[in-house]
Amino acid sequence: MPDTKPTILIVDDDATVLTTLKMSLAPSYDVLTATDATQAIDMFRVGEDVIELVLLDLGMPEMTGYEALAELQMIDADVKVVIITGLKPDEERLPGVAEILSKPFRPAQVVEAVQRVLGM
Repeated sequence: MPDTKPTILIVDDDATVLTTLKMSLAPSYDVLTATDATQAIDMFRVGEDVIELVLLDLGMPEMTGYEALAELQMIDADVKVVIITGLKPDEERLPGVAEILSKPFRPAQVVEAVQRVLGM
């Protein structure tokens, strides 16, 4: 039986960030990407049983990362989330978040955060 890689969902409206993080994480993880919070919530609803971690940007159009986090936590109260943001985060509005990474960051920092959160 083949080893399965943990699945990570990256949510960011910046295509460069999505591409860079996907390339950095793909050797060790199955990576899904979403360009907005609505798409991410739909993907999480379908794949919550396999998605082990969500990397979530706070500053997105239409629905903020704060709103997306609340929706994700309504679907699965134990969802593991790492915030990736260029904004100054309001930590009181981020209950249950495993880590917060401020942009700009090195892709290696994200890989390390994912490993810590997933206990790998």
